[in-house]
Amino acid sequence: TTAEGLLMAVKKVALLTAGGLAPCLSSAVGGLIQRYTEVAPDIEIIAYRGGYQGLLKGEKMYVTPEVRQRCLALGAQKVFDKSCDLEALIAWCGELGHTRAP
Repeated sequence: TTAEGLLMAVKKVALLTAGGLAPCLSSAVGGLIQRYTEVAPDIEIIAYRGGYQGLLKGEKMYVTPEVRQRCLALGAQKVFDKSCDLEALIAWCGELGHTRAP
């Protein structure tokens, strides 16, 4: 299909939010990471800190394969302020990965 062809052509995906606090952000970001990992595991995922300001300043983090695996457990159990807590979100994903059974 056209969608599958487009997905195969994409090499990088950037996650850019509006910045600020959003109760559903953790599960939304986790869901995007999970879905891209399922359908296109070779795509590089970049997350920008602080919304558009982070994009302009080049403040980004790369979603590693380890983070991808650990984010499968993400849910709405915790709220992060995406303008300043992106590292805490990724760390939390890591902690979840260590507490889940293989």
